[in-house]
Amino acid sequence: MMENFESRLRLAQQQTQIHRTRKSNLFTFGTTELPYVFLAESAINSGDTVIRRGSIKTEKPSLFLGNDLPTFEGFSEDEGDHRQMSFIFGRGFQFPSLNFHNSDMQLEVVCKELKAISDLIQEELDRGHDSRTAVITGPEDSWAFSLLIYAGEMTRRSAPSNIKDIMERGQFNKGFDF
Repeated sequence: MMENFESRLRLAQQQTQIHRTRKSNLFTFGTTELPYVFLAESAINSGDTVIRRGSIKTEKPSLFLGNDLPTFEGFSEDEGDHRQMSFIFGRGFQFPSLNFHNSDMQLEVVCKELKAISDLIQEELDRGHDSRTAVITGPEDSWAFSLLIYAGEMTRRSAPSNIKDIMERGQFNKGFDF
């Protein structure tokens, strides 16, 4: 079970591409929604593309110590995956201390090549002046990890401005939860 988990994680690390990202940083003092469109080549029908649309909610940054680990919900039908994600991402290496929740996911399969669908969706988002929705590609069976890679990248990118906001508002010395 853990071998499959690790192989899916490695596959996502190698193949995830963030083609379009949210323009603004994550909020420092509130919950941020990260709408996404995740695309993958269908493992069942060659030439088809699997489209997952949804939103990841990230809570405000906080420090975690000891047994306080990040929580993951809605990324898998298997609760064991959520526990393993918490362990791997919380202890296996440094990861931002946020709670993530994947929701409102819609699944669709279309009879078009991945590149064509990716270009079409990005053009659609640009025409609609949508600066919040990300377009991510990765392996179909590692989609949850690809989304976590995106959320982690957004957190890494936002960290300097979040820390600056915390310091400017004098919130750093008010305890560990910002």
